[in-house]
Amino acid sequence: MDSSSERMRRCVLVGAGAGAVAGSVAYFVAQGVGWAVGQVSPSPDANIGLGLGMMALTPIVAGLAVWPALRWQSVPGAGLCSVCAVIFFYVLLLPLTILSSALPGGLFDPAPPFGFIVAGAVPMAISTALCVVPGRAIALRRRSASAA
Repeated sequence: MDSSSERMRRCVLVGAGAGAVAGSVAYFVAQGVGWAVGQVSPSPDANIGLGLGMMALTPIVAGLAVWPALRWQSVPGAGLCSVCAVIFFYVLLLPLTILSSALPGGLFDPAPPFGFIVAGAVPMAISTALCVVPGRAIALRRRSASAA
């Protein structure tokens, strides 16, 4: 195997690992914000706005958390990868959420400790691993074009 494919494999694995950690951290940050708001201002009914805010907060925090991890591991195009991963995160999370509600018993436990696996870690790991490949290719193409 040549060094280019080994570097690509390393970047994809680093992207998947960083995405899993970032997705988990983002899920727990959103749950923490939801808990804190619930303690400060309890609502007798469902707080739909808070739930939507928590859903919007998760990918934003995940994208911000995955960027320095990719940058620290010298993955080319880390910023582009993190932005792309947030978009893919939404694309992967929607079918997982629908599938989990359609299955009897479901596979989505919205409360920690198991909710973060389906709602944060798995979609962000897959989306970051998928986005590392085009992000790396674009960054290397830009670098070679500017050097020529």
